[in-house]
Amino acid sequence: MSLTPSTEPLPASVVIVGAGHAGMELAGRLREQGFTGRVDVLDQDSDTPYERPPLTKEFLTGPPVPHSPLRRPAWFDEHRIALHRHGVAAIDREGRSVKLDSGRTLSYDVLVLATGAEPRELPVAGGRELQTFRTSADAAAVRDRLVPGSRLTVVGAGFLGLELAAAARGRDVAVSVLTNESRPLGRLAPDVSAAVGRIVRELDVDLLCEARLVSVTRRGGITSVAVEGRPDVASDLAVASIGVSPRIELAARCGLAVNDGIETDRWLRTSDPAIHALGDCASIPDPEVPGGRIRIESVPHAQQQARYLADRITGKTGDPFAMQPWFWSHWGTHRLSIAGFSRADDHLVVRGDPTGTAFSVFRFRPDGRLGAVESLNRNREHLIARRLLASGRTITPEHAAGLHLDLADALRS
Repeated sequence: MSLTPSTEPLPASVVIVGAGHAGMELAGRLREQGFTGRVDVLDQDSDTPYERPPLTKEFLTGPPVPHSPLRRPAWFDEHRIALHRHGVAAIDREGRSVKLDSGRTLSYDVLVLATGAEPRELPVAGGRELQTFRTSADAAAVRDRLVPGSRLTVVGAGFLGLELAAAARGRDVAVSVLTNESRPLGRLAPDVSAAVGRIVRELDVDLLCEARLVSVTRRGGITSVAVEGRPDVASDLAVASIGVSPRIELAARCGLAVNDGIETDRWLRTSDPAIHALGDCASIPDPEVPGGRIRIESVPHAQQQARYLADRITGKTGDPFAMQPWFWSHWGTHRLSIAGFSRADDHLVVRGDPTGTAFSVFRFRPDGRLGAVESLNRNREHLIARRLLASGRTITPEHAAGLHLDLADALRS
């Protein structure tokens, strides 16, 4: 990303709503870039801001230890960042202030909404009986019930659901994963999805696809999920992992444009130029996807947005945000890494043996441009793909398929 200095005046105060990865990265980056004004971070979660990715991994599989903090408690005082353990009751756009649920009012020159997302509820009778998995409190509740010999049902076969299933198997818990889709991780290339399905089943996870859920009941500590045309699936614990919805209520109440997320422009400004949005709650322009907007749920993506916005607030750049999304997940010793974002009309080229567990799928747009790469246990190819996509360079489908060629050639050419 080029850094063309901004001509906008520097603000005196920045208020950040949300202390997740996006909000905390922004606060820290502002100080790193020399911002000397007031920085306030608002979050009603009682815990110190913490890492989310380990919640489905080390937090569940390791000894019972506290979650990993994003920053040490002393860090806030050291960097003159005020962390307020309160939610926001209202935003006064005309007066440029936020009213906290404590009754206190904070003024701002720049307001940043990093409000994140919340788990979706399973839309069937009794769906509220399922445990959610989003916060450290959710993770602790699940960990306490993953007792060896117990049974777990996970509804949803996305990244989080499959990571949770793998972690539970590591604690000798019997696991069933239910999804109404025809395959796990249905947005990925069929070969990648099939390989992940094999990996999960080799962990002795009962993976049930095309399972249409009818209802959920809970009696005497046992949760039963009724599936159309199949026997009920009963377990000691059932967790919903069917995606999240962006937290847009605060933005909507003050009249900002919202849809599937808080709508921003290419500079991460909302319909009010003094208010910005980033992270899981932000809907950003992307002419390559249907509808022209995209909302990406990814820690690296949220951190990229936060670093960019800090640079823009401090006048280091006036350029629009250059999206470079990447994702990762792992199950046991297997790691899946994704660079870029897939489209339904992509042309797929496989590099390696798709019947095994180490290969990549290169996704080319109809015009021949490389759009995304999905790599299973091919970390070097993933890193090269990220460099290719970030640089704007491309390779041909023939180059991607030629196993005797070195992909690094594309970076040197």
